[in-house]
Amino acid sequence: MAQGKSLEIVNVDAGQPGQMDLLRQAYDQIFVPAFKEEERETLEKLTEVLEGRCPGSRAVINVLGTDLQSPHACVVKGLAVAFYYEKSNTGLLAYNAIDPVHREKGLGKLMVNSRIESLQKMARDNGKTLSGVFVEIQDPYKVPPGEALFDPVKRQKIFEHWGARVIPVDYVSPPINDSDYYEDDLLLLSYPVNGRHPGPKETEAYLRDLYHDGRNGAVAENDYHFVNMQKQLAGWTPPPVNDNNKKPGYAKSLPPCKLVL
Repeated sequence: MAQGKSLEIVNVDAGQPGQMDLLRQAYDQIFVPAFKEEERETLEKLTEVLEGRCPGSRAVINVLGTDLQSPHACVVKGLAVAFYYEKSNTGLLAYNAIDPVHREKGLGKLMVNSRIESLQKMARDNGKTLSGVFVEIQDPYKVPPGEALFDPVKRQKIFEHWGARVIPVDYVSPPINDSDYYEDDLLLLSYPVNGRHPGPKETEAYLRDLYHDGRNGAVAENDYHFVNMQKQLAGWTPPPVNDNNKKPGYAKSLPPCKLVL
C-alpha cells in the first residue's frame, strides 16, 4: 500500500451502491477472524437491523480503511457496529474489530468516536439528544486472560482510559432468542456523551429495551436478572458528571480521518 493515503470511514448505508459489498468484504476479512462464532452476529442479522427490519432498533456499521470507494484498491482496516434503541434513546457499542496488522495506532479509539457521533446523529434525527452510550466487556474476575481473545484486564483499562466507567450492577445480558443463553460473565460500562454519563434512570431504560427486544417482546419485570439490576440501580448515586468543556479520552488525539458519505 502506498504511504500517505488518507484514512476513511464509511457509515454503511444499505441503499448506497457498493456499500453492501464493502460490508461483506469487511465482515469476512475483519469481523469473522476477530470473534468466535458464538460471539458474533451473522451478516444476515446485521443486514436485517441495518435495513430497518427490526422495529425499535437501528444499526450503525462503520468500515475503516483507505480507498474504500474503489473495489479494486480499497484496504479494509476495521469494522465496528453499534445499535440505537429508539424507545430508551440509547446506544450500545456492540463490536469493534481492527485488523491485527493495524492495531496500537489509535484506530480502535477512532471507531469508538465515530460510532458515538453516528448514534448522536440518529438521536437528533429522532428529535432527541442521545441519553447514553453503553458497552459490554468481559469481566476480568470471571474470564481469565487465557480464555479470551483479548486480555479482559487490558481491555477494561483501555476503555476506562478513554472515559468509560463501570455501571455498578450484577450485569447479565439476556438471550437474543430462545436458543441462546444469558451471559453473566460481562461488565456493563458507559461512555460520556455531551459531558455526562447516563444515570440510574437512563441505564434502567436501556436495560428495559435490551430485555424487551432481546426476549422477543417479553416483559422485563418478569425477568429475575432485570429486576435485580433495577433494584441495584435504585440504590446507586452516580459520581459527579464530567466537565462539559473537556473531551473524553476517546475523542482526544484521534488519527486524521475523513467520513465518506
